[in-house]
Amino acid sequence: MKKLFIIVFVLAFTGCGNLMPKDQPSVATYDFGLPRQNIDNVRPIKARLLVPTVISPSWLDTPAILYRLTYQDTALVQPYANSRWAASPSGLLTLRLRQAIADIKSGGAELKQYDVQVALEEFSQVFDQPDSSRVLLRANVQLVSHDDRSTVAERIFAIERKAPTPDAQGAVSALTQASDEFITQLVAWVAGLPGV
Repeated sequence: MKKLFIIVFVLAFTGCGNLMPKDQPSVATYDFGLPRQNIDNVRPIKARLLVPTVISPSWLDTPAILYRLTYQDTALVQPYANSRWAASPSGLLTLRLRQAIADIKSGGAELKQYDVQVALEEFSQVFDQPDSSRVLLRANVQLVSHDDRSTVAERIFAIERKAPTPDAQGAVSALTQASDEFITQLVAWVAGLPGV
């Protein structure tokens, strides 16, 4: 009887080991890297630009790194399981844009003030084939006057980049490059607007 009790105890104890949680794979957390030093070939802006928080739809307002398998279903957005952003894409883009705007020289005694309002519409990796992907960044930008809150100018930006690898790291690399290209184009657009 004692031997039977010991055998049952050992079996029960070893069985509990199967119920214990296994080591979870670590989650890789990414941001856009160190701030860019400056934006090249941009003439001074004769205005003061303020950057409110970038807005995005609720499905994009998450730290998940998102991808689409368009060869299966173009409407299905999926997150990578073991990789994520350090903040939502809109949060990361807000910080990067503010850093870039702070580095731009402005001139004039009494500067006009404008809000650079950005609405992020797409920020994902797209797989057209299982082994080939690209990233898409799409944003609506409005330049709004502080004087009367009128929209001075508006433009849709759409940036596409090939991902170097068809995985989360490739998505991060390409989306970071797309974000920097978006900011470069945005600043050049604002600098080229008449009266700004």
